Amino acid sequence: MTSLVPRPVSFLRRNYHWLLLATVTLTLGTAQGFRYQFSAFYVAMLEEFHWDRASAAGIGSVNVLTYGALVVFSGIAVDRFGPRLLMPIGFLVYVLAILWSGFLDQLWQFYAVTGVLAGAGFAFSGFIPGMVVLTTWFVRRRGLAFGIAQSGNGLSFLIASAAQLLIAAVGWRAAYGIIAIGLGAPVLLLITLIIRRRPQDLGLFPDGERDQLSNPSGAARRRSLRIVNPAWGERRWTLRTALRTYQFWALFAANFLVWGVSFSLVTIHQAAYARDSGHSVVLVALMLAVYGVANLVGALCGFLADRLGREVTYSIGGAIACLGLVALIFANDPSREWLLLSYSVLFAFGLGLLAPAMSATHADLFQGPHFGAINGLIVTGFALGATISPWAAGYIYDNFHSYVPSFLFSIAAIVGACAAIWVARPGAVRSVFPAPGEG
Repeated sequence: MTSLVPRPVSFLRRNYHWLLLATVTLTLGTAQGFRYQFSAFYVAMLEEFHWDRASAAGIGSVNVLTYGALVVFSGIAVDRFGPRLLMPIGFLVYVLAILWSGFLDQLWQFYAVTGVLAGAGFAFSGFIPGMVVLTTWFVRRRGLAFGIAQSGNGLSFLIASAAQLLIAAVGWRAAYGIIAIGLGAPVLLLITLIIRRRPQDLGLFPDGERDQLSNPSGAARRRSLRIVNPAWGERRWTLRTALRTYQFWALFAANFLVWGVSFSLVTIHQAAYARDSGHSVVLVALMLAVYGVANLVGALCGFLADRLGREVTYSIGGAIACLGLVALIFANDPSREWLLLSYSVLFAFGLGLLAPAMSATHADLFQGPHFGAINGLIVTGFALGATISPWAAGYIYDNFHSYVPSFLFSIAAIVGACAAIWVARPGAVRSVFPAPGEG
């Protein structure tokens, strides 16, 4: 069948890997933004419907539970059918769910649409298919590519900030519609036109190389990952064989702790905590905007994972994020605006920095034709934690009127995730450092 999309011209062919990276970045940023904006809608729903916080936060938990239940199937589907088919369909479902959310008025309806339907759309259009695409298009620049892609998280918090202002201006129902149509529709068109599974589909090579893969230059070799453990690096990994390794379970635990527990708990409740502490709606919107910019900057520093190694970069990011949570705990007074903004900068930058190091770790250890399924199951660790933690934090607040215990637990979770990355030790399989004598 002849493709309806014209063959890219020479300039586009030479730079198609960057165009594809930009598309994946925008897709992830928008998809994540649809999720993170819930913290703003969460406050508006509490004010209108007077639900208890645990029940309202359960909408986000159901969203993540659905994502977690389907993300393995997303990985299997993208391995089998390819992201070019899967991502537009998933994103269309996601946009329709966000649009529909503006017409709901019962808690169970939000659980079904904003929770289940939106979670399903994100599973089949977001992180898993996006990372599969980038793993095939980028090899020696993998840390950089994942960093740029995950800088989309910065965009996502700008979307959340815009949602906060839109809700104040036009109400939460109209805000859902404006965001879905104004932002979702153009991104859907871009996904449909640009996404390709592998560079070979266009007669290209990874990283935009021409013939250097068969006869690489010395500079290219120095920037390539050095296989330290040939038996591991050359193995054809399947989901079954990956499950038998402790490295897989270490990555599962790291995703559970840093994304499922710490990140999900804090981002769902941060706006409510700030408002409870007496901070204004405008400052909360500014906090989310600063968060987005700092997260973007942190992710763009993902190239450090190609210089310092995955483990070191991840640990630095984790330490910075923990400092941010300490600032958040002490930002419990309206006179401490600087601490609230310091939290945004530190927590967002730290998580932005460690995110590409983690994604590159997944690919370094388990790259291959079944990477989508393996990566999908690893990410269910995030979904499992994110299903429990926002509800648990809401329950603790409803009973003890404090978020401090939850934030302290989030700090401990990040420390545990850093330890798990060192247990996985991706540098013992593929190293970013040249062999002695090649540097």
